[in-house]
Amino acid sequence: PPSRTRRVGVPTMLRRTSSLLLRRCYSTSGATAATQKREKIVILGSGWGAVSLLKGIDPAKFDITVVSPRNYFLMTALLPGVSVGTVEGRSIVEPIRRLLPGTKHPEESRFYEASAVDVDPLTKTLTCRDMSPVTNSLPEFTLAYDRLVVSVGAPFNTYGAPGVEQHAYRVKEVEDALAVRGRLIDMLETAALPGASVEERRDMCAVVVVGGGPIGVSMAAEIYDFLSQDVPKLYPELTGVPSVTIVHSNDHILNVYDERISKFAEDKFRRDNIRMLKGRYVREVFPRELWTNSRKTGECVKVPFGLCVWATGLGINAFTRQLQDRLGHAERRAVAVDKFLRVRGAAGIYALGDCADVKEGTQLADSARQLFERADVDGSGSVDEEELRVLLIALQGTHPQVTPFLQQKGWTVKGLMTRAARNRHRRNAVAEGMPAVSRDACKAEVPAHGDTSPTALTLADAGSEQHETEAGAGADNGDGGGGEGGGADGLRLSYEDFQAVAGARADDGDGGGGGGDDLRLSYEEFQEALVGVDVRATSHPATAQVAAQQGVYLARVFNASAGLPLGVGGSELE
Repeated sequence: PPSRTRRVGVPTMLRRTSSLLLRRCYSTSGATAATQKREKIVILGSGWGAVSLLKGIDPAKFDITVVSPRNYFLMTALLPGVSVGTVEGRSIVEPIRRLLPGTKHPEESRFYEASAVDVDPLTKTLTCRDMSPVTNSLPEFTLAYDRLVVSVGAPFNTYGAPGVEQHAYRVKEVEDALAVRGRLIDMLETAALPGASVEERRDMCAVVVVGGGPIGVSMAAEIYDFLSQDVPKLYPELTGVPSVTIVHSNDHILNVYDERISKFAEDKFRRDNIRMLKGRYVREVFPRELWTNSRKTGECVKVPFGLCVWATGLGINAFTRQLQDRLGHAERRAVAVDKFLRVRGAAGIYALGDCADVKEGTQLADSARQLFERADVDGSGSVDEEELRVLLIALQGTHPQVTPFLQQKGWTVKGLMTRAARNRHRRNAVAEGMPAVSRDACKAEVPAHGDTSPTALTLADAGSEQHETEAGAGADNGDGGGGEGGGADGLRLSYEDFQAVAGARADDGDGGGGGGDDLRLSYEEFQEALVGVDVRATSHPATAQVAAQQGVYLARVFNASAGLPLGVGGSELE
């Protein structure tokens, strides 16, 4: 009956309502407490690495802030399609605010369209600035963080070639691809006008792509398909006139991938009559042509073009350089990180993607303490030149990066030690707030060709200008590979042999010093020396796939280490 239903139903409804209200109150208070205790994570960038991290991180455990001058995620692999009209630019972007985790409440995560300009690792503060055309009265602001993830990417490297900025197109953003599309159409329409000679039309419809990496090869392939399939239908008078040339400094295109992939791409380009100029670097770019020089012979070849697309190796981002200055790192293209993506010398700062230098295999610097104790045979608390040399020779079998260092022409162990001591001085000066040794001063000490002074050698500041993979190569002092036992003959020592050689040397009582000089390394300076050798290790390729994998890995590490002391979450959770 209705009356009985009301007598039984009302108390039940009241109990259920009370229980529901209590649960909501507890959950709200719990969420508030959790929000107050959540670590602050600041993510710089909106590319592959940053978005992969955002997709995997738990917003219930972290207070997330994303800072990037670009408020959308870009599918960079499809930019070549935008440049020829195969893909529309709006279809390869996604607003970053839609990708923020846990956006039901504003306090869970947020996005700021700004650029990071400075960071203070000691106070854990980040300075950002609004670089957009529309700004408020205070465009600069500061953010506090517990963990900072640097994923700012890297620009194309021009290698100092004159004319690149003025006459070449770089494809990094949607706007760049649209600019290439406009240039393509303009040159075709101009070539189709009456009065142009055959030679003038060929030069005007020539496309040159500088760079044989993934972006360069994709651009060359997309433009070739457009010129060979669409142009004959739209411009019958230009049939067979356009051409595509790719210029690459390496001996093979796509050299960062497996050799079979490189060979397949080269065979395909040959069948399509895409001209490949390999083993050449660009000397200068002019309005209608560029000059290339052979790396081996120096022979110069002039290549005319109507469109030049620049897609070479990566340079250094302005914030990455600022971070290196703050930490006293040597100036390199990317910031040095360990295998757990932690920036060396900065607790709570991580880096991934194109701006992070992740080495393959085991790095010497990761085992610096054990190696220092192993090298310090005489127990003096420092390592001299001979001890370091014998250690490096013994490590060739287990650490592949040691052999290229010992065989590198122009390197000595003593020069490595001198540079390590100078780097440590810079780090200490930065940490104490004192003026560090300027890079200009370091560069002024680079010896001229033929200078045999080993103390004048530098680590990264004397790198090759043309080839970023050769960064860190010193000037030629003619020692043929790092002094005595340089490794050119494949010399290997077991640990017992190492102990015997170093022990006998200690028994002689010469006290080290490397040939009369009392040059010894402390533990911190020894770490710097190992970093100098690790420069020769192979880095992970700077691709979107690698950046995405790093973001997924870092999200797992963060979720597992939430609430743990800073610094925990790498090797402890491996």
